[in-house]
Amino acid sequence: MALLPPPPTVSSTIDGVTTTSLNPVFLHWTMQDQIIHGAINSTLTEKMLTHVTPYTTSRSAWTTFQPLNDFEMVAFLLAGIGPNYDPFVILIATRVKPLFMEEIYDHLLYHELRLEHHQSTINLSVTGAHYAAREGNSSRHSRSGHNSILNAPPSG
Repeated sequence: MALLPPPPTVSSTIDGVTTTSLNPVFLHWTMQDQIIHGAINSTLTEKMLTHVTPYTTSRSAWTTFQPLNDFEMVAFLLAGIGPNYDPFVILIATRVKPLFMEEIYDHLLYHELRLEHHQSTINLSVTGAHYAAREGNSSRHSRSGHNSILNAPPSG
């Protein structure tokens, strides 16, 4: 995910007619940015939160703390994120060579995308079981309405 947002609208011209519509990439970027913005805000003390309240993007909130050194910024970030981010915390905390803040930000965005991906994954075992049960019911009856296994009329 890029640090700067894509354009909010896209234009297309077909047969000389130009139409403008919302950019779906911008909508996705905005959603992800707000999740990260919330994660940043959740790591802050009340006093620090008052400094970032006017900012509407994670990048603008993040850059508010440039006077802090990298160690302080990382400490604030890691202290406030929840257990879903433990792999991220371990990655950052166990590095021998520290990462730049932009790299940490990119890793945080990528981890958030992975969490979203795993939450939206369909449970195929349930779907497969439902399909198998449905197929099993339909294969026992022929088109004539008779049970094809026993060659008898359907019961009931």
